[in-house]
Amino acid sequence: MENTQQNNSSTQSEASNNNKDEQVTDNEESNEPTFKGVKDVGVCSDQNWKYRRRMEDAHFIEDSFNGNPTQAFFAVYDGHGGKECANFCADNLHKVLKIKLDAIGKDGIIEEPHSVIEALKETYLETDNKIKDSGTVPGHHGCTSVTCLITGSIKDGTRQLFCANAGDGRAVLCREGKAIRLTEDHKVSNEAEANRVKAVGGFINNGRVNGQIIITRSLGDHLMKEYIIGEPFTQYEKLTEKDTHLIVACDGLWDVVEDQQAVDFVLQNDSLSASDLAKKLLIKALQDGSTDNLSIIVVKL
Repeated sequence: MENTQQNNSSTQSEASNNNKDEQVTDNEESNEPTFKGVKDVGVCSDQNWKYRRRMEDAHFIEDSFNGNPTQAFFAVYDGHGGKECANFCADNLHKVLKIKLDAIGKDGIIEEPHSVIEALKETYLETDNKIKDSGTVPGHHGCTSVTCLITGSIKDGTRQLFCANAGDGRAVLCREGKAIRLTEDHKVSNEAEANRVKAVGGFINNGRVNGQIIITRSLGDHLMKEYIIGEPFTQYEKLTEKDTHLIVACDGLWDVVEDQQAVDFVLQNDSLSASDLAKKLLIKALQDGSTDNLSIIVVKL
């Protein structure tokens, strides 16, 4: 089972100066640190061919984000209707964010975290508008999004984590062995979200917005944008040495593995590289009955 799934999975990292996916290298295999913004990062994805005819997830990873060695950016996009929207976000959302971070400036990122939160919100909404105007993403296509930006250094007490999400992808932080959820599930099962949809004239039928889509927030889905909005939930955390791991994944993982289970699993296997941790966590999701595409990023902070 494990060998088969590893062959069907991809372990890839992307950098701004290279549009092609490149193999993630485990830190222990090199005399030089592989990563600067974090200790180690690995990603694993799988179509889950038994249940899914196509892969609609996309992801983006950049160490030394925006040319800053103390920054790193991680994103998972889970498409529905097709893969076009997820691919568009993987190609464009981080570019929008870079422009906004440049406007804030390096000192502003450290001293005014609320400015970064606002930049993330604006990035989501601007990317959503770009999707609408792209001409390449059909109006009934969309994707969930979960993004994490790490900035600063633990040594000088400036390390920070900024998260944003729209939909049901999650980012989970391991703090002293405890799972800290940094995102919010935007689904019709969320009473506040269901009430928001109804307040603007929508309805819930068979557990779906207007009988069609389970999620209540996404990027894309412009034929239903009045109800399925792109405004993200955001979260800010000041990081310390007590924060050891970050897991960023689509709902293919979280549908079958609880937050604390995922954290416990990573800690129990922490002697492995982040790449191998992502693979093993994906295999666990498959064995536990996931019926969706899977994309999982594991970060050693």
